[in-house]
Amino acid sequence: MSLYPQLQSLNLNILAIDPGLNNIGFSHLVYNHNTAIINSISAHTFKPEQAISSFELSQYLDDRTIKLLAIKNYFNSIVNANLFDIVVCEAPFFYPGKPGAYRALVEAITTMKQHLAEIMPMIPFIQLEPLMVKRYVKSLNISNKDSTKDALELLEIGKYIDLNSLDEHSVDAISIGYAFLKSRDFLEKNHVSV
Repeated sequence: MSLYPQLQSLNLNILAIDPGLNNIGFSHLVYNHNTAIINSISAHTFKPEQAISSFELSQYLDDRTIKLLAIKNYFNSIVNANLFDIVVCEAPFFYPGKPGAYRALVEAITTMKQHLAEIMPMIPFIQLEPLMVKRYVKSLNISNKDSTKDALELLEIGKYIDLNSLDEHSVDAISIGYAFLKSRDFLEKNHVSV
């Protein structure tokens, strides 16, 4: 028996996340086990800053805590509105030039992971290492933000969703979902339906 039996569902609904404190990329990939292809992809970016005004506690809490509450609330709305089988998130990566960014990533990821465990403990929350994601989408130029989009175009993901209409966070979220499927050997050569 698989550790994650829902991975054998006919249609696997994946929520893929490019985490952050200021911008979070979300993508929803639907994968079909019978055909071994991705049936649909949607993506968007959430900016916690825009949701802060709805918090009455802003005079008592610091900005980071308020952003984390906004992330939790938004994540809750996405998970409750969809029937996801699995959540895949990019793991935090320590960049020596930006040590504070690591802490923010850990806090944002922990907020979502703990909330999912509280409300839907049967849904796995899996983290993929950033370099593994880049390897699976063949986007190894980390400093060039367009390299991931270009790599996804070469993988024909652009047949289903207009990658040029998305920002880098949404594109990265798609690449995380794709890398998860690829890392589990779920994708065949022609992996996107059109």
